Amino acid sequence: MLDIRKINKDINLAVAQDALASLYKDTGRYDQANVLFKKSMRIGEKTSRKDSVEIASELNNLGSLLRDQGKYREAEEKYKLALEMKERIFNGDDHPSTTKTLNNLGILYKKCGNYKKAEEFRKRSFEMRERLFGSDDKEIAKETNNLALIYSKQEKYAEAEPLFQRSLAIKERIFGQKSKEFAGTLNSLAELYRKQERYDEAEPLFQRSLSIKERILGKDHKEVSFILNNYAKLHRQKGRLEEAEELCKRSLMIKEEVLGKDHPDVAESLDNLALIYGMQGRYKEADIVFQRTLYIMKEKFPDGHPDLDLYQKDYDELKQKMAEQQQSAEPHEEGHV
Repeated sequence: MLDIRKINKDINLAVAQDALASLYKDTGRYDQANVLFKKSMRIGEKTSRKDSVEIASELNNLGSLLRDQGKYREAEEKYKLALEMKERIFNGDDHPSTTKTLNNLGILYKKCGNYKKAEEFRKRSFEMRERLFGSDDKEIAKETNNLALIYSKQEKYAEAEPLFQRSLAIKERIFGQKSKEFAGTLNSLAELYRKQERYDEAEPLFQRSLSIKERILGKDHKEVSFILNNYAKLHRQKGRLEEAEELCKRSLMIKEEVLGKDHPDVAESLDNLALIYGMQGRYKEADIVFQRTLYIMKEKFPDGHPDLDLYQKDYDELKQKMAEQQQSAEPHEEGHV
């Protein structure tokens, strides 16, 4: 005979563990989060049938944890299992839970540099969410922002900008102009303007976004580190190298502390720092930083990645400058009479 009270107690424990694990994940305490997610999943497997929304949600959450740790292949496996289970449970019908996993797969494929697949999954998530809740839902604001990020990564700026603006409008209405949600899209739009060299439009957005995130999340949060690195790029492009170096080093320090020293997001800040050193004529320092950047990316993406190609191009340009400097420093032979 089933002990209903024990089952309910176990389910409540699993829910509490899942909530605490999510908090640990968001604050970068990945090892603790991993332990709790797995405990929660084991309870779910005992108290639920093989296919259940609870187990699928646990798989989805574990996938997100693995993704944040840079364990992309393991994350993909968990997400796919979650998606397959949800599609079986809901008979292929639209469901909010399914949109979450579709969106997470889109985020994962973007990080892996597979922009075609990222766009495919984000569009599926976006269209399903619109069918379920209309065009002015808070999750639509997130989906719109995420789809725009894919377009921006592919340099489809004309398609990305109106989506960012739409996301901002929804987030302003629902969350307000001082929310971290609003600040996130401000950063995305500012980065779009930076890429287009619209610096005067980008800079105040970076400043607003950074101020809001630091106030709400603290100055050492990983989300703050992403804005710092983007803003450092703007300073670098404007030739303000001291400011760029300071912001970039802050970004790097936070990422290394929260994500670990071999994370691809760390490599992004390292590439930026190497470019700054190169512009300052500090070629030896730049060379060391570039080598570390490429080592991280090659270890994480042995099959290649668009960002790895970009960082390699940056390093090749530095080596060309170093060769030219060495050549100009060599004494010229003088003719004899």
